[in-house]
Amino acid sequence: MKNDLLENLNKPQKKVVTSTDGPLLVVAGPGSGKTRTITHRIAYLIENNHCSSENIIAMTFTNKAAEEMKNRLSFLIKPNKQNKINASTFHSFCAKTLRIYGNHIKINSNFTIYDDLDQLALIKQIAKELEIDPKKFPPKAFVSNISAAKSKLQTYEYIAANTENYFDELFSRIYKKYTLKLSQLNSLDFDDLLIKTCTLLEETSILKDKFSQQYKYIMVDEFQDTNLVQYKIAKLLSSYNRNLCVVGDPDQSIYSWRNADIQNIIKFQKDFPDAKKISLSENYRSSSIILSAAKNLIEVNTLRIKNELWTKNNSGDLIILKEGFNQDDEAKFVINEIKKLLAKNTPLNQIAIMYRTNAQSRAIENACLKYGVPYQIIGGLKFYRRQEIKDITSYLRVINNPNDDISLLRIINIPPKGIGNKTIDRIKRIAELTNNSIYSALELLISDNKQIELELNNISKTQKKSFKEILDKFSKLRSKLDNLNLLEIIDLTLELFSYEKYIKNTLDNPEEKWENLKEFKISAQEFTTENTNASLNEFLENISLVSDVDSMEEKISKITLITLHQSKGLEYNTVFIIGLEEGLLPHSRSLDNTEQIEEERRLFYVGMTRAKRNLFLTRSFKHGLWGETRINIPSRFLKEIPRKYIDNNIKSKEHNTPSQIKLQPHINKVENTIKFKVGDKIIHPKFGEGIIVSLTPAQEDVQATIAFSNNTGIKSLLLSLSKIKKSTK
Repeated sequence: MKNDLLENLNKPQKKVVTSTDGPLLVVAGPGSGKTRTITHRIAYLIENNHCSSENIIAMTFTNKAAEEMKNRLSFLIKPNKQNKINASTFHSFCAKTLRIYGNHIKINSNFTIYDDLDQLALIKQIAKELEIDPKKFPPKAFVSNISAAKSKLQTYEYIAANTENYFDELFSRIYKKYTLKLSQLNSLDFDDLLIKTCTLLEETSILKDKFSQQYKYIMVDEFQDTNLVQYKIAKLLSSYNRNLCVVGDPDQSIYSWRNADIQNIIKFQKDFPDAKKISLSENYRSSSIILSAAKNLIEVNTLRIKNELWTKNNSGDLIILKEGFNQDDEAKFVINEIKKLLAKNTPLNQIAIMYRTNAQSRAIENACLKYGVPYQIIGGLKFYRRQEIKDITSYLRVINNPNDDISLLRIINIPPKGIGNKTIDRIKRIAELTNNSIYSALELLISDNKQIELELNNISKTQKKSFKEILDKFSKLRSKLDNLNLLEIIDLTLELFSYEKYIKNTLDNPEEKWENLKEFKISAQEFTTENTNASLNEFLENISLVSDVDSMEEKISKITLITLHQSKGLEYNTVFIIGLEEGLLPHSRSLDNTEQIEEERRLFYVGMTRAKRNLFLTRSFKHGLWGETRINIPSRFLKEIPRKYIDNNIKSKEHNTPSQIKLQPHINKVENTIKFKVGDKIIHPKFGEGIIVSLTPAQEDVQATIAFSNNTGIKSLLLSLSKIKKSTK
């Protein structure tokens, strides 16, 4: 078995597989057989009796990658040694750990996992309670800032002690109440899953010892995408045996907006000075022209670990660069090229169109529909975010965790029961006054509590009856959890709340919505088949941690429309990257920040290296930006690809006509308005220091709402005329 596992590996891959002791850093370039190497290393450790499968844990970033790892291992490891293969995402590992051991840090096992929509709903509710104007201080900015603070392990106490301006002060108040609310609602957001697990391991030494001794080997895939907390968890898990293997590529670090820290690879070498470093440099995926072009592009970056990629693959076709007049013209070119590929028998599922932002898919979708090209879009309206799916999930969440206010408030008047916003506001007030959840406040209300009745003297007997009926239904469902399976619980929920009747009598497209609910039931059926005796708790956890890419179908006969961020880890025979213009790629938010420009370049590099044989790069002369049509400057990244790799017969000429030169002052104005983003600290020559709290399109300009730190207060300024500069503090 030892020789079989090493037989088809190259020399560096074999070195990774057989390096079994001590810390190990693997720098794996795109298409270098990273997953193959990791799975062979796991199999090698098990088959050569270094440990059993229970003693290894492999962490990755998508369920899809974890499942692929498990599938490959099932062919590499003898059946009698496949007791349990621990391959999962960080968030899945943390959620399961907290379900079992969270009581050590006062976390109930039936906690709800809040996604970004749930977070936003809670932040809006808190902002309303604190009388913070959502137009001046967008709730999304608070959600983003809370996540950023948590990723750095900064508590609300830390934020409160380090406020520099009015926005910081508001943020600290929001953050504090948000933290306390989550605890009260027995809920955790995605960042909490990581932080609470880290806290559990740090504060409960017996558990840290248990885990670090159990897991003799820890492997972290996509290490460049880890944040501070994830890296800390990996170090805690490896504290006893020190067999921590991290696999990553700084050139593919594209998630700083999720608070990933590219510096973790540098820190790893400092934290483990005795670590071996092995580079996987041979690319098995792309043609030599595509790889060489991508190499030239990424070498412009300064923050990287040098890895001399090479390939034995043939040179392949030149990269095609094309400019359209507008997005529709660009889309038409893409569809025409796809038709040529289909005539050459290229499978539809081996073609992908990639873009920087989801909004760019519109013109491509329209063209696909117009010319009859089947497609699947990744990252559009997610299945679990559809109205009817979110509703049934909310019902199930309340059954599982009655303290989940956000879910209860979503469905308290679905189907309609005459419960208006004023009544809900009164219930919220009672919950606040009694320091209870909404569910508990309703229980107090129907218990004929005189103090509550006095407070809520405007609630009618009919409404009170409705509340009692709601609670009775949830109580009945909760009592059935031990006797009914998951599918039966879902059916009973739909029946008790008359949800099918509600859909068919009230909502648009009722047939489609009911079909989606049937699909939801199928997913529950499949989950229980794969996980015998699965609980409602486990099912809800599973659907909370599903990502867009997890639901992608690879074998269907459709082209794939996908953002560049979501494309990492995938590969296609043919890739189209559209929208190669300043303000799109690189994105407008990065234009005056060197580190962010480098990340945008890495994003383009990731997209290029998804292609095996054919790569098309397109841009348009005019493009919609903020609802207006503007003249575009070609992306700076195009100049970083040597001309010898570009098809000279198709590439477009640079914009240099007299009429286009006249447009340059307009272009400069556009560039000036897209330098800034919400949260930027700025300096104004008259008003002093401040922070941007919102940006709103205003004809050919942008209106910035700025909170200044002195007595000036809040001002609204047009960016092109404001003379503000970014603060260096």
